[in-house]
Amino acid sequence: MAFITLADTSALSRTFALKYGRRVDPDQEIVALGTANLAAGFFQGFPVSGSASRTAVAEAAGGKSQAVGLVGALTEYLEEADGAPLEWVDDYDGPATTPKS
Repeated sequence: MAFITLADTSALSRTFALKYGRRVDPDQEIVALGTANLAAGFFQGFPVSGSASRTAVAEAAGGKSQAVGLVGALTEYLEEADGAPLEWVDDYDGPATTPKS
């Protein structure tokens, strides 16, 4: 799991570094991922990894900082707490069918 996470995060960071002309230090990435995963283990959290799809969407939408993820998480929390997007589920009777004769 750790090697897959490292490979995914490393590829993601190198892709965006090339796009914006920046340099990525692989040693710093290993230390950062290891530290984050160690901390997650102490607090019963999930393994830490980058998300290529989320990062690409945030970048395409014009996000410039990690605040994009915070705003997205807060928006999702408020929508789920309100229940508005899921109200239709209670009234759903399934697909329309025709009676068999």
